[in-house]
Amino acid sequence: MSGIDAIRGFDYQISYTLFLIISFMKNEVDKIEKFKFESLTEEEDFNIFYKIGMREYIQIKKKDESNMWSASEIKEAFAHYIKNYSDNTKFRFITNGSANKDVKKLKRCLADEKYCISKKEIEKFRPNDCEFNQFVKILETIRIETLVMTSNNENDISEMVKKETIRLLVSASFFLKDDVLIIYDRLWKYIFDLSKNGEEISFLVLKENFKKYGVECVSSEAWLKFPKMNEFVGRRKEMQLLTQVTQKAKRVSVLGISGIGKSYMVANWAKKMKTENENVCWISLRANMTYSKLINILESFVETTLGKASFKDELENREIGEQVENISNILENYRIIFVLDSYEKASGNIQFFLSNVFKSIKKSGKSIMIVTTTQRMELYTESDIKLGKVYEYILDGFSYEDIIQFYAECRFTCEEIKEVWEVIGGYPVANSLLMSYIQDNENGFKISELLDLTNEEKNQWIFGSIYKDLPYEEKQVLAYLSSMDYGFSEYEEKIIERVLKNRINYVIKSLINKNLIKYDGSVYYLHDVIRLLIYDQIVDDEKVKIHQIFEEKYSNRLFDFKNKKENLEDSYLSDKWGYHVCQLFRLGELRNLELGEILSLDAELQFDLWGIYCKGFPYEFNDKSLETTEKRISVLESKKLIIRHENKWRLNQDIINLKMLFLLEYVLKRRYSAMSMSLGYIPIFSINYAFYRQELFCEWEHCIEFMLLEQERGVRSCPIFGHNCPEGEEHVIFCKEMIEKAESLPD
Repeated sequence: MSGIDAIRGFDYQISYTLFLIISFMKNEVDKIEKFKFESLTEEEDFNIFYKIGMREYIQIKKKDESNMWSASEIKEAFAHYIKNYSDNTKFRFITNGSANKDVKKLKRCLADEKYCISKKEIEKFRPNDCEFNQFVKILETIRIETLVMTSNNENDISEMVKKETIRLLVSASFFLKDDVLIIYDRLWKYIFDLSKNGEEISFLVLKENFKKYGVECVSSEAWLKFPKMNEFVGRRKEMQLLTQVTQKAKRVSVLGISGIGKSYMVANWAKKMKTENENVCWISLRANMTYSKLINILESFVETTLGKASFKDELENREIGEQVENISNILENYRIIFVLDSYEKASGNIQFFLSNVFKSIKKSGKSIMIVTTTQRMELYTESDIKLGKVYEYILDGFSYEDIIQFYAECRFTCEEIKEVWEVIGGYPVANSLLMSYIQDNENGFKISELLDLTNEEKNQWIFGSIYKDLPYEEKQVLAYLSSMDYGFSEYEEKIIERVLKNRINYVIKSLINKNLIKYDGSVYYLHDVIRLLIYDQIVDDEKVKIHQIFEEKYSNRLFDFKNKKENLEDSYLSDKWGYHVCQLFRLGELRNLELGEILSLDAELQFDLWGIYCKGFPYEFNDKSLETTEKRISVLESKKLIIRHENKWRLNQDIINLKMLFLLEYVLKRRYSAMSMSLGYIPIFSINYAFYRQELFCEWEHCIEFMLLEQERGVRSCPIFGHNCPEGEEHVIFCKEMIEKAESLPD
């Protein structure tokens, strides 16, 4: 093979190897343990180790169109495989080339049990050192694939392989964080390096590394990642009631204080529904969820579970109003139990999207939508409850029967159970803490000591008793974890390990066993009640040190990636960074004075700064004269944060830097749902009196994207943007008349 042919052969080999891996990630994710990449000069290119103990040898070969594979050439490949053959192996020969008559016959024989070839024809492929009967047995483990993704482009024989790989990557089974062509090139180079070095790598590690290059697999269970429960106890009556409620109501809110057990109860009920062959979509919103990831999970759920092909095209890259409508149509026409856990934890744009989907659910529709939340927020009103549009299920603590079951293994007497019930009540967090304390202290304590305390004081007392007896390394890890109001993953573990100079995996497992760390199916986290109890145990100096460590690590990672124009493997990173910056500001220890300048502004001035960044002038929803707007502008000018630019204003680039913009975005997105930092869209459905100063088309342009975009324009459709006008039909008529007048004027 010439030098150029060798390079082309490697290209086809590496490209097809990448295609296989992407296919495995989509379809075989739970079956494969690891891969072994052979050197580019070896006979086998790619070996697969399955969890059941099977090993598959794959040889990928390039062949010129003018030549066909012959029996003697295939025999050489078989001879090498036979050296590795066992009862637990199989072999695949893959090529872009064609087969001659003999190879075609064998290929068909191996694929079709009813098609047989003669002993003489088999002999053409039998290596000399392999007995005939043994060779026939070995053939049962072999598959030949020819003309695989052939290309008509002589200069790029892997062209078709690349197209098919990209087709897989852009499907709803994957979440891409960058342009697909950029991601493909990164992955190709990565597989080339693995092959060149002949590396062996576990499937889990490979998937994690793929995430670093911008692709994440949305597994078939992405919508079924229930919280991990050591053992679900009690709530029998509540689950029965939820079943009865969902037989009548289509919109259900499970409302309760933090720690009352909403997630566990509803998750256990949803699991039960899944076993009864219901289409269940469970999504936790506490798992560092981003809007794009949520949309991707919904796409994959609909395509995979409901069999609605190409739904991704109907959802991705659409305006939010269209996305709401398309998901609402699915929920109306298909039977789905759609559960959203911890709604209050969702970011603003996710809340806006889901609240509109929730409001769109009709009694005549087929689906049920259940939301667990600590507060109603903007999901529904008291009128919705009274009119029967929403069933609000307020979850209380454990019943007395639940408490008996909960403490069954503690061998309490009836009197002791009664005393626990009278003193602790049914609050799950307090009872979980008490259970942990009892298991670690054989002598126990007098429950009467808690009799006169409030629920909060009981939590503090019990947790304090547990905390003081924890090993030092567990206290250290909890201190770091309590500084986060988000879920933590392997990256946060590595940060803590570097600081503590010790592995913490075993510590985390111990804390999980003690019910201090939870797992929601995607990330680990501390329950809010527990997190605040731990955080209160830490002195301010230690809090500052921890927040500074995370702020610095996230900052380096976030802004280095942005400067290099590379993709972030953690799309939630800017929110994590912003959280620690705000905590340092609250503690009075934010060393970056420029960031402090942003946080020192009141909420109105921060919003004005964003308006100037997007449109050259602040939004104004209250003062039609704009007099108060001008006064606020003067304040920003006096701080030298903005400068005049013709008839508008702009940010002072000598003062405002990238970090300040990121922080401004973080602060505003926590305050306003679904705002677009760059485009200036925000779901405030009030007249913007400053629209003409911002040179917008009309006073509703700032929120028009969030209105419904009907397939066929109706009487409420905006004549410019197409979306339904927030002000209604009369305003649409007015706008059409103004446009007609403008068009009739001479140039």
